[in-house]
Amino acid sequence: MHNVVHVSVAGAVWWQKTAKGWQTMDAPDTNTNTKAPVWVVTDLAEETFSEIKVPRVFGADRAGYIRRQLANRFPDSVFRIALPPPQAGGLMDRLAPPRQTLTAIEPADRVELALAHIKAPVAGVWSTSMLMARIGQRAAMPAHLFVVLFQPGGMRILFIKQRVPVLTRLITATQSELEQAAEIIRTVRHLENTHVMDRNKERYGVLLMGGSASVKAKLSEDRLNILPLPNRWSVNEEGASWNKVIFDQAINKPPGQLAPLKFRISFVASEIKKYARLISIFVALSAVGLVGVNAFKALQAERLGIELKKQIKTVESKISKADTDISAYGVSPDMVRKALTLDTEEVENAPDLEQHMIRLSEIISVIPEMRVKRWQWRVLEPAEAACTKDLTSASSATAVAESVDQIYPNQTSVRKVELQMTVSFAEGIGPRLLVKQTEEISNKFRKWSGALVIRDPALSLRKTDVSIPSLIRPNVVNETGWCVSVPAKIMVQP
Repeated sequence: MHNVVHVSVAGAVWWQKTAKGWQTMDAPDTNTNTKAPVWVVTDLAEETFSEIKVPRVFGADRAGYIRRQLANRFPDSVFRIALPPPQAGGLMDRLAPPRQTLTAIEPADRVELALAHIKAPVAGVWSTSMLMARIGQRAAMPAHLFVVLFQPGGMRILFIKQRVPVLTRLITATQSELEQAAEIIRTVRHLENTHVMDRNKERYGVLLMGGSASVKAKLSEDRLNILPLPNRWSVNEEGASWNKVIFDQAINKPPGQLAPLKFRISFVASEIKKYARLISIFVALSAVGLVGVNAFKALQAERLGIELKKQIKTVESKISKADTDISAYGVSPDMVRKALTLDTEEVENAPDLEQHMIRLSEIISVIPEMRVKRWQWRVLEPAEAACTKDLTSASSATAVAESVDQIYPNQTSVRKVELQMTVSFAEGIGPRLLVKQTEEISNKFRKWSGALVIRDPALSLRKTDVSIPSLIRPNVVNETGWCVSVPAKIMVQP
């Protein structure tokens, strides 16, 4: 089952997809945490699109330029993103598209208020305008298109030009059928007056998601072509709600997810943990290889032997028969035990990546201006020292190994995880504030039970005379990073 929170001008309504389709449900108690993820779909007047021109830059330069444009155009909202550009034109236009469409919900007060009452993991936030654009951008649709969504008590109009969403409007007042048609025609006139559309040049297509026959007739009289709906939607043509289509789009996690990571930490961590567990299971099964089926049969034979022990008079003959059966399958008991041990070590005792990511996000949240540029999470072998790959001299590597032994004495079999993080501080930060913020991060790491801060930039900064800017300045420009060794969870004996 999927849960969707629909945020509109009427408030936040919870929906759940069951065997009978989408149905409304009571919102869970705000004091109750649930592990089931929630998809958030908005239908607000604050939804907007903006198209920008992008210079011919690539990679990080292009991403940085788009991020700055998002911040400049939507300064009052964190719910903003650049939509994937259409793949058209020559090779250079495909590698570095000259135009980029931005979308946002600004201001975002209603979305933030709705998320504050959700205690479940948030899978993401999608706007109805963006989901309608996904429907109108299908290959079977014309390049220029109006998509109109009729909902109880309101109507949304979206215009797509060259398969790029240009304008979205939400009309919330209850209107008659003639007024609804008039609003659509008024939108057409506005686009013509602003030269977004060419007047009297062509008949534009309209995809009506809902609406009555009189609305269609009125639009047809005004140089608009009513497009047929896909067959699977024809049953909803006269229906009162199109939430089914919109919600089905959202739960497939299409591009255009608006929520920043801070609202989705639990969901993202659980997804990564799920994939990590699948990889661990695959590795364990690969170790067994082609004898997997025989190992399963050998386990059945051992269970049969345990039951036969209850029959005292025939115990010797039954055990002998069980051993004979195992040998006949070609798998030794030692092989079965090794397979079980591998399963216990690699699956049940897998390091808890989800908790490590949540703990790391808590540490870096103390400095909102700091940005994580790169980070690495690596499981170490039982006897492997952490952070040795980043050290240049053998003597320093030995010192690290000795310090690890001090924290884990006589426990070389304890599994450890290496966390490496490279960050950048706020531009123009002063030397004393840099030293203070660096020490805050280091102290947070040291409060992690069993953690060992091996590479600590705060140590080198404390040795530098902060009164001389020329000495401290390179540390601001260059990347600053930590390397920390933390224990994985306690091993379970197989």
